[in-house]
Amino acid sequence: MPGPEYAGIVAYYEDFPYAWWNDFRRLEDLPAGTFDRLPVDVGLTPEYADIGEVVERKIAGLTLYESQLERLFGSAEAMGDAVRGFGTKVAGLGGRPGFAERYWATSKL
Repeated sequence: MPGPEYAGIVAYYEDFPYAWWNDFRRLEDLPAGTFDRLPVDVGLTPEYADIGEVVERKIAGLTLYESQLERLFGSAEAMGDAVRGFGTKVAGLGGRPGFAERYWATSKL
């Protein structure tokens, strides 16, 4: 984890499908000890990016990883459904319509 000098510069991308598999909704869902290495004066804040205009293009790009689709999702169709479903869920968590992805921005407390 970067030190406090990186607060406000570093952001973490919420990685799909791992957040989806674990039904991750908020920081409190993470296991105890997750933030033990986070400096006490650094916080994490969710930021939401609207992906409504690119969600189908994202799905098309993911289909290029043919060797991963069956193992991770069962099929290309299931992957597309998962991407759309997760994008809708994340948008809702941010109080937004449509599809979104989430980033965790660092900030100095």
